[in-house]
Amino acid sequence: MNNTNNESGAVRIQAGDLRRLDHLRDINLTTDIMDFQKLAGEYKSELLDSVLPFWLEHSQDKQYGGYFTCLERDGSVYDTDKFIWLQGREVWLFSMLYNKVEKRPEWLECALQGAEFLKKYGHDGNYNWYFSLTRDGRPLVDPYNIFSYTFATMAFAQLAIASDDAGYAAIAKKTFDRVLEKRSNPKGKWCKAHPGTRPIKDFALPMILCNLSLEIEQLIDRELIDETIETCLHEVMEVFYQKDLGLIVENVSAEDNSLVDSFEGRSINPGHSLEAMWFIMDLGKRLGRPDLIGKAVEIALATIEYGWDKQYGGIFYFMDRLGRPQQQLEWDQKLWWVHIESAITMIKAYQLTGNKECLAWFQKLHDYMWTHFKDPKYPEWFGYLNRRGEVLLPLKGGKWKFIFYDFCWGFQSPGHETLAFRMGKTPSDVCSAKLFAAMLQNKGWRDSFCRRFGELLNTAFAPERVTALIEELYGYVEPEIKREREKFNKDTFMGVKQPNTNLGTYEGFQSEISKLKDFAQRRPEELKRQLQSNLGLSDSYMKEVFG
Repeated sequence: MNNTNNESGAVRIQAGDLRRLDHLRDINLTTDIMDFQKLAGEYKSELLDSVLPFWLEHSQDKQYGGYFTCLERDGSVYDTDKFIWLQGREVWLFSMLYNKVEKRPEWLECALQGAEFLKKYGHDGNYNWYFSLTRDGRPLVDPYNIFSYTFATMAFAQLAIASDDAGYAAIAKKTFDRVLEKRSNPKGKWCKAHPGTRPIKDFALPMILCNLSLEIEQLIDRELIDETIETCLHEVMEVFYQKDLGLIVENVSAEDNSLVDSFEGRSINPGHSLEAMWFIMDLGKRLGRPDLIGKAVEIALATIEYGWDKQYGGIFYFMDRLGRPQQQLEWDQKLWWVHIESAITMIKAYQLTGNKECLAWFQKLHDYMWTHFKDPKYPEWFGYLNRRGEVLLPLKGGKWKFIFYDFCWGFQSPGHETLAFRMGKTPSDVCSAKLFAAMLQNKGWRDSFCRRFGELLNTAFAPERVTALIEELYGYVEPEIKREREKFNKDTFMGVKQPNTNLGTYEGFQSEISKLKDFAQRRPEELKRQLQSNLGLSDSYMKEVFG
């Protein structure tokens, strides 16, 4: 039996058995009062004002191109080797931010210079992507790691959109072809396993292909994308997910998909499993399959229940499904990516289904991350903690760690898929959703609905009107803010000591006003897009009804 403090030892979680265990009583379940606007603002501010400036300033190699990823706590470079999958992640990140958040020239410039370094030095000429290079681009480690390929694909696909460069799109497509060619033997000639003795396949590739397929689908033949998605869904949800365990295993037999009693065959990586479930939820949205979303939520809750350290908090890195000693010496460490991916899964699950247990887990993860991973002195967050939640390595980047990258979930509010929610394309509120969807089948009623919707968007909810109302109310409230801050910003309130996060500021008030105005400006166009997409409305109809 291992030392995970899971007293039952071997795994026996039945699928669907999501009852709360005793430790869940510690979670604050009064989640109806969670301030999502404030929460999104905190993540947005941390990303834009702290994390991104850290990488823009310290990671770019102005002499040779590409990025330094081995950064100490203060951002100083401690090693100049360049790791291809992290080079690809940084190109993808700044391209994605440029495409989806704001057209900041410095973001595009950062992505372009990294992409040119990758294009010139990152592969062997036939789009087999090395694992690592010297600072000036000479190969160090051969192309054994499939994730060098997958992140190069994502990088060039996203940059092709940002730059409108067909050359980058071609690199993404050629690399995606390489990934598919390697599915049966990802490491190729660099695989260390002796052929035929105990052939196993791992969870990582079908998992990442679930996400990669959506990242690149605008560049790839629809039939190929659909085929890839179906294959990966089968692998993730029917092969690596083991119904008898209620969990996902990292490796199975390559011969018959059976469980293997070996170190690799017994390994469970809760972070991988939880990350995969938000990929599956995204696919469920794309495919219009609420059943898939519901199953992903079920697996996610079972996994975090199993993987949570009941003694010290946080999620274990590796576990053994039979409760035996593990080969990974780092099995009980608490890693940055495990927790941020799990937080994304839980908040996405709540957004799509309204499941309050998921929201409670998100709150618990949020509290753990901001308490343990955030550096109180320098920008960016720590990546590696020991089991007790103490900083194990003070570095901010390395061979495996890049930016605390998935802060980006905080930009979702104006784009909330309200219409899809009400049409039953998520598992929530099924009865009313079915009624609404049925009414939309009546062409006359649908036309009346759209025209009334358009009338309201162009009048009551017109950006200029809503902004004017915000300004008017702001004029009434603003003079009182200073007095209100002076009155209530005390260390104690009614005799109760207040945490620092409760002490409001005038700047915080102004920030919230800015968020309201931003929402007023962006939301109407987003709703028009949702209407056209979900109801299949033509461009001419949209122009007639919405102007």
